[in-house]
Amino acid sequence: MLEKHATEFLDYCKVAGFSPRSRQSPEISLRELAIFADSQAVNSQEEIAYGLLADLLADFRSPSAHKKKALVWYLHQFSLKCRILTPKSVF
Repeated sequence: MLEKHATEFLDYCKVAGFSPRSRQSPEISLRELAIFADSQAVNSQEEIAYGLLADLLADFRSPSAHKKKALVWYLHQFSLKCRILTPKSVF
């Protein structure tokens, strides 16, 4: 479900001038979001809201504080670019 949006966002990062190494981190984060969304039986973009992202940040693969900070930033940029989060989201 999120693969198309993730690919578009990563293409945007490439066009925006992100270096290959800088594109690696959002790619990993978006892949983790897709895996987590699939494990939570999310069927549509509208079901992705703050609660789901809070669970991802708090529990999924026990992220470090640095990983959480990066993940928040990438998910925020991803949501702004792709406009996939619901109005209930804090983004």
